[in-house]
Amino acid sequence: KQTGVAGEFAVVQLEVWPGHRGSGFRFESNLGETVLPKEFLSAIEKSCAESVESGTLAGFPVADVQVRLVGAECRDEESTERSFVVAAAMAVSDGLRQAGPVILEPVMKVEVVTPEEYRGAIQGGLNSRRGQITGIEMRGNAQLVSADVALAEMFGYVGALRSMTQGRASYTMQFSHYDEAPSAVLNKILGL
Repeated sequence: KQTGVAGEFAVVQLEVWPGHRGSGFRFESNLGETVLPKEFLSAIEKSCAESVESGTLAGFPVADVQVRLVGAECRDEESTERSFVVAAAMAVSDGLRQAGPVILEPVMKVEVVTPEEYRGAIQGGLNSRRGQITGIEMRGNAQLVSADVALAEMFGYVGALRSMTQGRASYTMQFSHYDEAPSAVLNKILGL
């Protein structure tokens, strides 16, 4: 980019691909300090990490992504750390958009303890909240219904559970994992 008399020059070539679940952000470089000075390599890595943190879909951070620096060019009088920060951010953003990112949502492990006569209503209620029933077992005189349910669907569940069971059931909920949000949820988040 030319700005006035002096220009800023930087070329950054990156490979971007998904990592394994839970691996976080990883950066590696195939280039040595003979190609780029150390401060430019550090600027590229920092810029990539910041771009992944700000994400491409609705500003959400990108989880579990790997970035490899495979090529770069600089010029003695025109290259600065700032020029490499900008070039790396643009390269990561392009790579992430081309990769077809998805929105992940938290999924909770929900366990409902209920008298036998309300088990069908509990199952139907969890299914209507995009829940996947994972098990049903006896616990003393009651039934234990286990399910995986998106956290977004669990708001207001305590009131619904009380009215379904006349206050005779209870539930616990804890984080289980992240899963891809369905297109209806994605469209709502993105305002489509």
